[in-house]
Amino acid sequence: MDSGDSGEGPPSGGAERGGPGSEAGAGSSSGAPGGEAGEPLTLGAGVLSRMRQLRALDEYRQLMEQLAEVELRQQQQQPGPSGGRGGSGSSSGASGSSSSAQAAASLSSSPASCSELLLQGALLIARHRYPELDEAEVRGVLDDMARKASALLPAEAERRYPLRVVAAINRVMYVDYGFRGNQEDYYSADNSCINKVVERRVGIPITLSLVYMEVGRRLGLTLRGVNLPGHFMIQPVRGPASASPGPDVGSPSAGSSSSSSSGGGGTQETEAPGVTATAAGSGFGPGAGPAAPADDDANEEAEQPLEVLIDAFKGGEVCYPAEAEERLSELLGAPVRIDPQLLKESRPLPPRTFLLRMLSNLRSIYLSTQQVDSLLTVVKFMRATLEAAAPEAAAAPVAAAIGGPRDASSLAALARDEGLCYFALKRYPEAVEALREYLAVDPSLVSPEEAQTVAAVLEEARRRMRLNRPDRD
Repeated sequence: MDSGDSGEGPPSGGAERGGPGSEAGAGSSSGAPGGEAGEPLTLGAGVLSRMRQLRALDEYRQLMEQLAEVELRQQQQQPGPSGGRGGSGSSSGASGSSSSAQAAASLSSSPASCSELLLQGALLIARHRYPELDEAEVRGVLDDMARKASALLPAEAERRYPLRVVAAINRVMYVDYGFRGNQEDYYSADNSCINKVVERRVGIPITLSLVYMEVGRRLGLTLRGVNLPGHFMIQPVRGPASASPGPDVGSPSAGSSSSSSSGGGGTQETEAPGVTATAAGSGFGPGAGPAAPADDDANEEAEQPLEVLIDAFKGGEVCYPAEAEERLSELLGAPVRIDPQLLKESRPLPPRTFLLRMLSNLRSIYLSTQQVDSLLTVVKFMRATLEAAAPEAAAAPVAAAIGGPRDASSLAALARDEGLCYFALKRYPEAVEALREYLAVDPSLVSPEEAQTVAAVLEEARRRMRLNRPDRD
């Protein structure tokens, strides 16, 4: 078993690695032309599993299109320097009257609904490895956790202060259900599959954070993902200024779980974007930047994040920024400073940024363990995440908000990776197509040495295609 595998492969035998090509040629049991009249065509379990994987990728692409519209409208609703909503682009795309646009518009004002789309994205990603997973079962566990946590809280909504809710979640998630950070097998791909995290009660910071956020959402608490280098954390958000944060806001220990002594370890998430956590670092890629400053009136109306962080990997431990800096510095072996502006940012982490970080972890795992089929699938999910189209007239604000989702350099690198995977799998026509796409980008986006190497692989793929082509009379 590869070092990146937990030993619990996906059901359905030949689909153990779950990537494209792993079921190529999986046979059907009957139904060949010329068979008995009326005999039904049946497909083998492997083919059906492969079809479910492909359907998951198609559904994921559709979800990314929907999320792109949601993120666009959220960006337009952010208060601008003059207190307006979204500046000159706020009316872009208003002429679209399709049902999908209307749905996205309604979601844009609902963080809870946007969070649900994030969960759906994580479930679709998990299908690359577990095409038979039961989504209802995952949601059912989250619902049960929220019900148990709600029973620990006052019935009156105004008394459900953010850190009081955090304390209830910690009790249920880490004590009653026994969730914990998987330090023994940190780089298992199952740690990035939300169904297995919920089933086995172990995961890495970003997937445990997703479980935590989903339970919080069901309790009416908004939790914002904080995309820190090497270690994903979350931040509680209270409602408008009229809502009190509660008497426990000044004491992070009030939200800590009694089981939070689960060790620090030297573990860290695979994706470590750097050693300086700034407002720009809350996005994904080089294009991220801080939000435009809002005026005082707008701030009073907006949700306000509490300047504390929750470490879902360590039993829901609540810490101040200085404590988080110490933890990150220890993990990365270099001083880390968290920009205070990052923790004052009220805009939620874009779901596509969240999903890209999950996918980046999987990509690193499959690359290091040479699971080429699964690596190819993850690369396709990453391309779908980046390529999701927003209305062109207003795409720029969204690009800045999530770190450049249409960044040509990142897309080119993924085209290269896809082509190399196809080559390794001896799928030469597809390799040629993907590698040509990479070489067609602006030369300034790739290094000459890398382009030369890719050109050599492209030529070899063409040569092998000629050798494999059957002779024609």
